[in-house]
Amino acid sequence: MGAKRQQQSSDSSVGNQVLLVDGGKSLANSAAKLVASTPYENGDIIMAWLIKAHHVLYTDLEKIAHEIAFRMKPQPEEQLLGLMNALLHRCYQVPPEGAVEVVSSLRTALEEVSKMCFGTGVNHGPNRTHIAPTIVDLKPAFEAELAPQTAKNFPLDVELFITRLRRWKIIFQRRVDLIPDHQNLEQLSRFLTDLRSSKVEVFAPDLNKFEEPNVDFHPTIERISVDVKVLRRHSGASRRLHLIGSDGASYYFVLETSVNFLCQRTEERSSQLCRMINYFLEKDNNCRRKRLRIDTPSFIPTGQHTRLVSDNPSTTALSDALESFTELEGGAIDNPLRCFRKVYSETLGKLKKSSKSINNSQIVAAKLEAFNHVCSNLIPDSCLSDWVSASIPNVNHLFLFRKRLAQTLGTSSLFVYAFAINARKPQNILVSRDSGSVSQLYLRPVISSKGVIECDEPVPFRLTRNLRHVITDCGVHGILSDAMSSFIAALNNNSTLLKYIFESIIRDELTVWTTARIDALTKATYGNDQPPLHLSFNVLLEERVTESLASIFQRLGLPLEYDSDASKSEQAVAAVEKVRTLVESASKESLLCLMDQSWHAWF
Repeated sequence: MGAKRQQQSSDSSVGNQVLLVDGGKSLANSAAKLVASTPYENGDIIMAWLIKAHHVLYTDLEKIAHEIAFRMKPQPEEQLLGLMNALLHRCYQVPPEGAVEVVSSLRTALEEVSKMCFGTGVNHGPNRTHIAPTIVDLKPAFEAELAPQTAKNFPLDVELFITRLRRWKIIFQRRVDLIPDHQNLEQLSRFLTDLRSSKVEVFAPDLNKFEEPNVDFHPTIERISVDVKVLRRHSGASRRLHLIGSDGASYYFVLETSVNFLCQRTEERSSQLCRMINYFLEKDNNCRRKRLRIDTPSFIPTGQHTRLVSDNPSTTALSDALESFTELEGGAIDNPLRCFRKVYSETLGKLKKSSKSINNSQIVAAKLEAFNHVCSNLIPDSCLSDWVSASIPNVNHLFLFRKRLAQTLGTSSLFVYAFAINARKPQNILVSRDSGSVSQLYLRPVISSKGVIECDEPVPFRLTRNLRHVITDCGVHGILSDAMSSFIAALNNNSTLLKYIFESIIRDELTVWTTARIDALTKATYGNDQPPLHLSFNVLLEERVTESLASIFQRLGLPLEYDSDASKSEQAVAAVEKVRTLVESASKESLLCLMDQSWHAWF
C-alpha cells in the first residue's frame, strides 16, 4: 500500500513537471475530460485548472521557490559542521558504561558523510563527487582520520570516537567562523534581487487569525531585502530572508534544509493543532484575559527536503545562554556533558569493583552523583537569569518578561507533554527577548512500537534549575501553574469538540506510520498468533487512534466522555492537583539525572 502511494505521488510530481514545461496546456485541456478515481488524480486535475487560470503567477511562484531552495543552501563547511554535531549527539546518547564499541549505524553515517562531501571511494565515472574549493585541503586528513573506508586507525571505542569528532568539529567551526554573518542577495540570486511588485502573496500571513480570510487584503511581495542574515542555530546554519510586503510590513523567513518531507508534514499537523487549540483559548474568558496561547511558526514547503519557517528576529534559543556562559568560562557547550559521562563512568566502575552485580537503584544513584557534580562545579542555576538580565533595560521590563515567560512556557509545555513530543533540548526552545514568549520547535509526536502516541521520558516537560531560577519559585507555583490550570480548564470546557479534532489529527499521523509498519504492528499486537481475518488495516488503525486519544486525554486529566454531573469546582480542583503533580515531577533531580545527556538537564 505504501509503495503504491509513493508511486502515485511520484507520478503526480512528474506530471506537474511536464505541466510546467508545456505551459499547462496539455493537462489542462484534458482535465475536463478526466474523472478522478484516486485523490492523487483529483489533485492533478485541480492543479491543472489552477495553472491554466493563473499560469504567470504559478511560474513566478515556482521560480521563487526554486531560487530560494537552491541559491541559499548552507556552505559545505556549514553542512559538515552540522553533520559533526549530529554524529556527536548520537554518540552522547550511548550510555557511558565501560568500553562501548562504535555501532555500525555510526560508521555507516560517517561513510555517507565522507562520500558525499569528500568523494571518498568515488574516484571516477559519472558519479564522481565535486569537492568544494573551501574544503578540498581537508580531504587527505579527513580520510586518514575519520573516514571508515580509508582510516588506518579508525577509533573503535565510543569515547575515542567522540574525541576525534570534537577535534574535527573545532576545525569546521573555525572555517564557519570565517563566513560573514550577512550576505548580499545580489551575489546569491539576481532573480530575487530584481523581484519588484510581485503578484505572489506573502507566505502564510494570516494563519494565526481565526476569521475567514479576505483575499483582497492579503499582502503581496513588494520586494526582498538585499541583506540576507546567516543564522547559526541548533548546531547548524541557515539563511533568513526579509520580505517587504505591499502593506509596508516586514516578514522574516528562515530556510531550513535537509528536513525529511514526512517530518515536515508531521510538524505542519502539530502547528495546525496548536492554532485550533488557540481558537478555544481565545474563546475562553479566563485564558483570553491572560493572553494564553501556543506560539507556533508557519511552515511553507519549497521542496521535498527544504522549507521556509516564519521567524522573529528577537527570538533566541535557550542554548545560546548556555553557550554564552561556557564560552565566558573558557570552555565549550558540551564540556558539562563530557564531565557528566566521566563522573558517571568512574562511579559505575567503582561499583563494579565492589560488587558483582549492580541494580537499578545504584545506577540511578551514580547518575545523580554525576548530575550534582556538574551542577555544583560547572553550571550554576543563575546563568540563564544573568543572561536575561543583561538584555533587559529595567526592572519593570524584567517583571513583564518573567511573567510572559512563565505563562507561555506553561501552556506550551503542557501541549508538549500531552502529545508526547520529546527532545525538548535547549536548542528546540526559543524565547523572545522583546516579550518573553516561548515557542517550541520540532513538534513531532513520539509513536511507540505499539503504534500509540506515548513517550517514556522520565520528566513530563522541561522545567530545569535555570528555568526555575529565572521564573522564581513564586512564578512557578503561581503564574506558570495558574496558566497550566487555565489551559486544562479551557480544553475541558470544549472536550467534546476537541475529541474529534484530536482524533482527525491523530489519524493522519498514525496512517503514515501504520502503513510503513503494518507487519511489525500486527506481530507486536498478536505475537506469533495469526490475527483474526476480520481485522483489516483500517480496523487496526482505528484501534490505535482510540488508544492514543485515550492516552492524550489521560495525560491532560480530561474525561474521554463528557461528564455532566461533575461540577466546575471539582474540575478546577482536579486540574490544580494534576498541574502540581506534573511540576513536581519535572523538577525532581532524581528524574532529571535520568534524561539523555544531550538534553542538558543541569541547565
